[in-house]
Amino acid sequence: MLRTLLLISMVIGWASLLGCEQGLFAEELPRTQYERFDERRGNERPKEALDPRGYTKANLRGRLTTYE
Repeated sequence: MLRTLLLISMVIGWASLLGCEQGLFAEELPRTQYERFDERRGNERPKEALDPRGYTKANLRGRLTTYE
């Protein structure tokens, strides 16, 4: 009983350490139907923007503003 429990815990630990080699989705693919819609109509907005210090961060404000 103890041997089986130890073996099962070792297998679960080993599997969790391996993890996934790749992400589920490729980075260049659109993540939502809205991104796909914007991309096909030429209104694609950058996913990242530079902050005042020069670091890249998500362009949330630019992606959430309405079109003019």
